[in-house]
Amino acid sequence: MAEAIAETRTRQTLADEWSGGSLPYRVSHRKLGMWLFIMSDSLTFCALLMVYSYARFASVDWPTPFPFSPSILFSTSMTLVLLSSSLTMVFAVAAAKNGKKRLARRWILATMLFGATFIVLH
Repeated sequence: MAEAIAETRTRQTLADEWSGGSLPYRVSHRKLGMWLFIMSDSLTFCALLMVYSYARFASVDWPTPFPFSPSILFSTSMTLVLLSSSLTMVFAVAAAKNGKKRLARRWILATMLFGATFIVLH
């Protein structure tokens, strides 16, 4: 009984921390830090893409792009394998939260398989 109450309090504390509570502008430092990181990362990526685009289209002497080759297909397949391993890990965490140990083990094994595949392809 005490464990259930403690778990409920922990879940409520985490929910309050991430929801902002009853005040719309009350945000925990963890949530604010995560949003600031995501925004700064996005803005940096956008700025680099804009600089590349400007340099690419402003220059006449820019080298011709490489032809579509098997290396593009290979790197695309590696990316898909890596993204799939992330997805299976999300499923494993969700299964573990729901107390489904057997299903969580299967998803973790699938994650390990995708990780090993990525290492072999790399």
